[in-house]
Amino acid sequence: MAWVLFDKFMEKQHDGNAINLDIGGDTLKCMLITDVRAPVQATDEAMTDIDDNEVSGSNYTPGGATLANQVISLVAGTLKFDVDDITWLQHVTGFTNARYAVKYKSTGTPANDIPICYADLGGNKGNVSGDLALEMAAAGVFTQTNS
Repeated sequence: MAWVLFDKFMEKQHDGNAINLDIGGDTLKCMLITDVRAPVQATDEAMTDIDDNEVSGSNYTPGGATLANQVISLVAGTLKFDVDDITWLQHVTGFTNARYAVKYKSTGTPANDIPICYADLGGNKGNVSGDLALEMAAAGVFTQTNS
């Protein structure tokens, strides 16, 4: 699954308002949203642009899952951001309409929550007939190479 960085996130990382992605840094979450409105890479800058079509159902917490073991590493000129895989456990009254996953900085106030990246799940997914697991790629959520 490929994660697409939001333009406003990339700008913030260089304008003095950087999000701390490392362990002990900012609280990061992953929200699932429906296909009512796809995330817009170029213009979405707060979760209020995105969160009006969040999924709901058993074993899904509003606001999404808190990311665990977020880490930044630098090896041979390549910076990598990674987190643990995320799983929403199966439940008969869960959700079936998750189309996008959005990772964001959570402040507790949606107007101040900052989208970082999103992934298209390739169709509606859910946790009704089994667990929904988002596995992070071996290369991490994203990398940046010094070139």
